[in-house]
Amino acid sequence: MFKAMRNYCAGIYQSRYFWWNLTLADLRFKYRRSTLGILWSVFQPLAMTLLLSFIMGRFFKMPMHYLAPYIFIGMVTWELLLSSMMTGCNALINAESYIKLFTHPMSIYPLRSILAVFINFLCGSVGAVGWALVAMPENFSWSYLALIPAGAIIFFWCWSAAIVCAFAGVRFVDLPQLLVIVMQMIWYASPVFFPLDLFRGAKIGWLLNYNPVYHLLELLRQPMLHGSFPALIHWVWSLGVMIVLMLLAMLAVRIWERRTIYYF
Repeated sequence: MFKAMRNYCAGIYQSRYFWWNLTLADLRFKYRRSTLGILWSVFQPLAMTLLLSFIMGRFFKMPMHYLAPYIFIGMVTWELLLSSMMTGCNALINAESYIKLFTHPMSIYPLRSILAVFINFLCGSVGAVGWALVAMPENFSWSYLALIPAGAIIFFWCWSAAIVCAFAGVRFVDLPQLLVIVMQMIWYASPVFFPLDLFRGAKIGWLLNYNPVYHLLELLRQPMLHGSFPALIHWVWSLGVMIVLMLLAMLAVRIWERRTIYYF
Protein backbone atom coordinates (compact mmCIF):
# COMPACT_ATOMS: atom_id res chain seq x y z
CA MET A 1 0.00 0.00 0.00
CA PHE A 2 2.76 2.43 0.96
CA LYS A 3 4.72 1.52 -2.16
CA ALA A 4 1.68 2.21 -4.34
CA MET A 5 1.18 5.54 -2.59
CA ARG A 6 4.83 6.44 -3.08
CA ASN A 7 4.65 5.57 -6.78
CA TYR A 8 1.46 7.61 -7.14
CA CYS A 9 3.08 10.67 -5.54
CA ALA A 10 6.11 10.15 -7.78
CA GLY A 11 3.80 10.24 -10.79
CA ILE A 12 2.37 13.57 -9.62
CA TYR A 13 5.88 14.97 -9.23
CA GLN A 14 7.03 13.68 -12.63
CA SER A 15 4.12 15.43 -14.34
CA ARG A 16 4.77 18.70 -12.49
CA TYR A 17 5.58 20.68 -15.65
CA PHE A 18 2.32 19.57 -17.20
CA TRP A 19 -0.04 20.58 -14.37
CA TRP A 20 1.92 23.72 -13.55
CA ASN A 21 1.62 24.98 -17.11
CA LEU A 22 -2.09 24.18 -17.06
CA THR A 23 -2.38 26.31 -13.92
CA LEU A 24 -0.55 29.21 -15.55
CA ALA A 25 -2.79 28.89 -18.59
CA ASP A 26 -5.86 29.07 -16.34
CA LEU A 27 -4.56 32.25 -14.70
CA ARG A 28 -3.71 33.85 -18.04
CA PHE A 29 -7.16 33.02 -19.38
CA LYS A 30 -8.92 34.33 -16.26
CA TYR A 31 -7.14 37.69 -16.32
CA ARG A 32 -6.73 38.04 -20.07
CA ARG A 33 -7.01 41.69 -21.15
CA SER A 34 -7.64 42.71 -17.53
CA THR A 35 -6.07 45.97 -16.39
CA LEU A 36 -5.47 44.94 -12.79
CA GLY A 37 -5.01 41.23 -13.44
CA ILE A 38 -4.34 39.15 -10.35
CA LEU A 39 -4.66 42.25 -8.15
CA TRP A 40 -8.42 41.65 -8.35
CA SER A 41 -7.83 38.88 -5.80
CA VAL A 42 -7.09 41.69 -3.35
CA PHE A 43 -9.50 44.40 -4.51
CA GLN A 44 -12.63 42.22 -4.64
CA PRO A 45 -12.51 41.06 -0.99
CA LEU A 46 -11.24 44.51 -0.02
CA ALA A 47 -14.35 46.20 -1.41
CA MET A 48 -16.62 43.78 0.45
CA THR A 49 -14.52 44.19 3.59
CA LEU A 50 -14.89 47.97 3.59
CA LEU A 51 -18.65 47.71 3.19
CA LEU A 52 -19.08 45.07 5.89
CA SER A 53 -16.66 46.83 8.23
CA PHE A 54 -18.66 50.05 8.02
CA ILE A 55 -21.98 48.29 8.65
CA MET A 56 -20.74 45.81 11.30
CA GLY A 57 -18.71 48.49 13.05
CA ARG A 58 -21.84 50.59 13.52
CA PHE A 59 -23.87 47.62 14.77
CA PHE A 60 -21.32 46.12 17.15
CA LYS A 61 -19.38 49.26 18.09
CA MET A 62 -16.05 47.68 17.11
CA PRO A 63 -13.01 49.71 16.01
CA MET A 64 -12.43 49.68 12.26
CA HIS A 65 -8.68 49.09 12.55
CA TYR A 66 -9.42 45.67 14.12
CA LEU A 67 -12.68 44.73 12.39
CA ALA A 68 -11.48 45.42 8.83
CA PRO A 69 -8.52 42.98 8.81
CA TYR A 70 -10.65 40.50 10.77
CA ILE A 71 -13.24 40.48 7.99
CA PHE A 72 -10.64 40.61 5.20
CA ILE A 73 -8.89 37.46 6.47
CA GLY A 74 -12.25 35.70 6.70
CA MET A 75 -13.27 36.75 3.19
CA VAL A 76 -10.10 35.63 1.38
CA THR A 77 -10.00 32.33 3.28
CA TRP A 78 -13.67 31.57 2.67
CA GLU A 79 -13.33 32.38 -1.01
CA LEU A 80 -10.47 29.87 -1.22
CA LEU A 81 -12.42 27.10 0.54
CA LEU A 82 -15.54 27.66 -1.56
CA SER A 83 -13.72 28.01 -4.88
CA SER A 84 -11.61 24.91 -4.23
CA MET A 85 -14.66 22.70 -3.88
CA MET A 86 -16.69 24.31 -6.64
CA THR A 87 -13.86 24.17 -9.19
CA GLY A 88 -12.97 20.71 -7.94
CA CYS A 89 -16.42 19.42 -8.91
CA ASN A 90 -15.63 20.05 -12.58
CA ALA A 91 -11.88 19.40 -12.48
CA LEU A 92 -12.06 15.96 -14.12
CA ILE A 93 -14.94 16.85 -16.41
CA ASN A 94 -13.01 19.84 -17.81
CA ALA A 95 -9.91 17.67 -18.21
CA GLU A 96 -11.69 14.91 -20.13
CA SER A 97 -9.60 15.38 -23.28
CA TYR A 98 -6.33 15.18 -21.29
CA ILE A 99 -7.49 12.12 -19.36
CA LYS A 100 -8.25 10.28 -22.60
CA LEU A 101 -4.82 11.12 -24.03
CA PHE A 102 -2.48 10.77 -21.04
CA THR A 103 -2.03 8.38 -18.14
CA HIS A 104 -1.05 10.98 -15.55
CA PRO A 105 -2.47 10.56 -12.03
CA MET A 106 -5.93 12.10 -12.04
CA SER A 107 -5.21 13.98 -8.82
CA ILE A 108 -3.22 16.50 -10.84
CA TYR A 109 -6.42 17.92 -12.32
CA PRO A 110 -7.95 18.92 -8.96
CA LEU A 111 -4.47 20.16 -8.07
CA ARG A 112 -4.48 22.31 -11.18
CA SER A 113 -7.91 23.71 -10.29
CA ILE A 114 -7.01 24.67 -6.71
CA LEU A 115 -3.56 26.05 -7.48
CA ALA A 116 -5.04 28.95 -9.40
CA VAL A 117 -7.36 29.93 -6.54
CA PHE A 118 -4.61 29.26 -3.99
CA ILE A 119 -2.34 31.74 -5.76
CA ASN A 120 -5.17 34.27 -5.50
CA PHE A 121 -5.44 33.43 -1.81
CA LEU A 122 -1.72 34.04 -1.31
CA CYS A 123 -2.02 37.46 -2.95
CA GLY A 124 -4.95 38.28 -0.69
CA SER A 125 -3.03 37.01 2.34
CA VAL A 126 -0.12 39.30 1.53
CA GLY A 127 -2.61 42.15 1.49
CA ALA A 128 -4.02 41.00 4.85
CA VAL A 129 -0.56 40.84 6.40
CA GLY A 130 0.28 44.31 5.11
CA TRP A 131 -2.99 45.65 6.44
CA ALA A 132 -2.41 44.09 9.87
CA LEU A 133 1.14 45.46 10.02
CA VAL A 134 -0.06 48.98 9.25
CA ALA A 135 -3.14 48.90 11.49
CA MET A 136 -1.61 46.94 14.39
CA PRO A 137 2.20 47.07 14.14
CA GLU A 138 2.48 46.24 17.85
CA ASN A 139 1.32 42.68 17.09
CA PHE A 140 4.26 41.90 14.81
CA SER A 141 6.26 39.12 16.46
CA TRP A 142 7.60 35.60 15.98
CA SER A 143 3.98 34.42 15.97
CA TYR A 144 3.82 35.41 12.29
CA LEU A 145 5.88 32.28 11.56
CA ALA A 146 2.76 30.27 12.40
CA LEU A 147 1.29 31.49 9.12
CA ILE A 148 3.62 29.17 7.18
CA PRO A 149 2.34 25.84 8.57
CA ALA A 150 -1.17 27.32 8.61
CA GLY A 151 -0.89 27.98 4.87
CA ALA A 152 0.29 24.39 4.30
CA ILE A 153 -2.70 23.03 6.24
CA ILE A 154 -5.09 25.18 4.20
CA PHE A 155 -3.50 23.97 0.97
CA PHE A 156 -3.93 20.29 1.81
CA TRP A 157 -7.46 20.97 3.04
CA CYS A 158 -8.31 22.42 -0.36
CA TRP A 159 -6.51 19.86 -2.49
CA SER A 160 -7.99 16.91 -0.60
CA ALA A 161 -11.51 18.36 -0.72
CA ALA A 162 -11.10 19.12 -4.43
CA ILE A 163 -10.05 15.51 -5.15
CA VAL A 164 -13.12 14.12 -3.39
CA CYS A 165 -15.39 16.63 -5.15
CA ALA A 166 -13.77 15.90 -8.51
CA PHE A 167 -14.44 12.16 -8.43
CA ALA A 168 -17.90 12.64 -6.92
CA GLY A 169 -18.72 15.35 -9.46
CA VAL A 170 -18.21 12.96 -12.37
CA ARG A 171 -20.86 10.64 -10.96
CA PHE A 172 -23.29 13.14 -9.44
CA VAL A 173 -23.83 16.11 -11.74
CA ASP A 174 -25.99 17.86 -9.13
CA LEU A 175 -23.12 18.03 -6.65
CA PRO A 176 -22.25 21.72 -7.30
CA GLN A 177 -25.83 22.79 -6.58
CA LEU A 178 -25.88 20.72 -3.40
CA LEU A 179 -22.55 22.17 -2.29
CA VAL A 180 -23.87 25.72 -2.70
CA ILE A 181 -26.60 24.97 -0.16
CA VAL A 182 -24.25 23.22 2.26
CA MET A 183 -21.63 25.97 2.06
CA GLN A 184 -24.25 28.66 2.65
CA MET A 185 -25.22 26.89 5.87
CA ILE A 186 -21.58 26.69 6.95
CA TRP A 187 -21.08 30.37 6.02
CA TYR A 188 -23.69 31.56 8.50
CA ALA A 189 -22.43 29.16 11.18
CA SER A 190 -18.85 30.41 10.83
CA PRO A 191 -17.21 33.65 12.02
CA VAL A 192 -16.19 34.65 8.51
CA PHE A 193 -17.29 38.23 9.14
CA PHE A 194 -19.48 37.91 12.25
CA PRO A 195 -17.57 38.84 15.44
CA LEU A 196 -16.88 35.99 17.84
CA ASP A 197 -18.76 37.77 20.61
CA LEU A 198 -21.94 37.54 18.54
CA PHE A 199 -21.88 33.73 18.77
CA ARG A 200 -21.01 33.68 22.44
CA GLY A 201 -23.48 36.41 23.33
CA ALA A 202 -26.28 34.53 21.57
CA LYS A 203 -25.36 31.37 23.53
CA ILE A 204 -24.37 29.47 20.39
CA GLY A 205 -20.66 29.38 21.16
CA TRP A 206 -20.78 25.62 20.70
CA LEU A 207 -21.02 26.30 16.95
CA LEU A 208 -17.48 27.64 17.17
CA ASN A 209 -16.13 24.76 19.23
CA TYR A 210 -17.23 22.17 16.67
CA ASN A 211 -16.77 24.23 13.51
CA PRO A 212 -13.47 23.41 11.75
CA VAL A 213 -13.67 26.62 9.68
CA TYR A 214 -13.49 28.66 12.90
CA HIS A 215 -10.35 26.84 14.03
CA LEU A 216 -8.76 27.26 10.61
CA LEU A 217 -9.47 31.00 10.61
CA GLU A 218 -7.94 31.35 14.06
CA LEU A 219 -4.65 29.96 12.73
CA LEU A 220 -4.46 33.10 10.60
CA ARG A 221 -6.17 35.64 12.82
CA GLN A 222 -4.39 35.07 16.11
CA PRO A 223 -0.87 35.87 14.81
CA MET A 224 -1.96 38.90 12.78
CA LEU A 225 -4.65 40.38 15.02
CA HIS A 226 -3.38 39.42 18.48
CA GLY A 227 0.35 38.84 18.01
CA SER A 228 0.13 35.38 19.58
CA PHE A 229 0.66 31.80 18.46
CA PRO A 230 -2.61 29.98 17.76
CA ALA A 231 -3.90 27.88 20.63
CA LEU A 232 -3.26 24.15 20.58
CA ILE A 233 -6.96 23.36 20.09
CA HIS A 234 -6.95 25.20 16.75
CA TRP A 235 -3.93 23.21 15.53
CA VAL A 236 -5.48 19.90 16.65
CA TRP A 237 -8.79 20.60 14.92
CA SER A 238 -7.21 21.87 11.71
CA LEU A 239 -4.68 19.04 11.46
CA GLY A 240 -7.35 16.47 12.33
CA VAL A 241 -9.68 17.68 9.58
CA MET A 242 -6.75 17.79 7.14
CA ILE A 243 -5.89 14.17 7.89
CA VAL A 244 -9.52 13.07 7.50
CA LEU A 245 -9.81 14.89 4.16
CA MET A 246 -6.55 13.39 2.94
CA LEU A 247 -7.71 9.88 3.86
CA LEU A 248 -10.98 10.47 2.02
CA ALA A 249 -9.04 11.72 -1.00
CA MET A 250 -6.80 8.66 -1.01
CA LEU A 251 -9.84 6.41 -0.69
CA ALA A 252 -11.52 8.19 -3.60
CA VAL A 253 -8.41 7.76 -5.75
CA ARG A 254 -8.09 4.09 -4.84
CA ILE A 255 -11.73 3.23 -5.55
CA TRP A 256 -12.71 5.54 -8.40
CA GLU A 257 -9.66 6.55 -10.42
CA ARG A 258 -9.60 3.55 -12.77
CA ARG A 259 -13.36 3.59 -13.19
CA THR A 260 -13.79 7.30 -13.91
CA ILE A 261 -12.85 6.99 -17.58
CA TYR A 262 -16.04 4.97 -18.18
CA TYR A 263 -18.22 7.89 -17.10
CA PHE A 264 -17.03 10.18 -19.89
